[in-house]
Amino acid sequence: MNFNETDHTYVHKETGEFYTGNTTISDAWDKSFYLGPWYAKEMANAILGVPYDQLVKLSPPAFEKFILDSKGAAKRVSEKAKVDGSAAHDWIEASISSTLDPTVKPKPTPESKEAEKAIDAFCVWKMQHEILWLGSEEVLSSDQYKIAGTLDALAIVDGVPSIVDFKTSGQLSASYVLQCAGYDLMLREMGFEVRQYVILRIPKDGTAAETLTISDRAEMKFAQECFLREFHFGAVR
Repeated sequence: MNFNETDHTYVHKETGEFYTGNTTISDAWDKSFYLGPWYAKEMANAILGVPYDQLVKLSPPAFEKFILDSKGAAKRVSEKAKVDGSAAHDWIEASISSTLDPTVKPKPTPESKEAEKAIDAFCVWKMQHEILWLGSEEVLSSDQYKIAGTLDALAIVDGVPSIVDFKTSGQLSASYVLQCAGYDLMLREMGFEVRQYVILRIPKDGTAAETLTISDRAEMKFAQECFLREFHFGAVR
């Protein structure tokens, strides 16, 4: 399977067929019910962040421009979060890869304080568990379902074969469980059976990592069924 990082597409090496990305399926559900309030909150934060005595001095055109600019606050926050999250993710990936392959060099700590805090949260979590890394950034696929994805990490966590997924978001989401379920389906088709999903949220605000672990086989199977329903529903939309 060839993965193009630029446009995030997966193409079968032999057939040239495009496979649907795992996150395309797991993130396909409607998020408007919580994105709307979040956009409003960030706009309010942008407005309230300017002292009142400065606002009253603005001319009507300047005040109108300020309000319109504030509408883009959520987008600006999101873009910075993506940059910081990617920096932390890249550092973690290199750290794991360097333990698997001595020729891979660890990355220097990012300059971003937010990314550094996420890395610290990951390191604390790692010290609290017995972990044997098996793979990092592994490209997986399923010929049965024509899907593919890139797994953050595969590991033996406290003696249990696990899918490990790193997130730097502000909260855990049901889509993360569906994402792990998709990886699980691909791994099983490839002959590897995992016993649990470990979704590790590593905050960028200095707080401790938050872990969602799913090890009940019935729950894992239900997550896979939900993933496939979302996949088939998306295919006919």
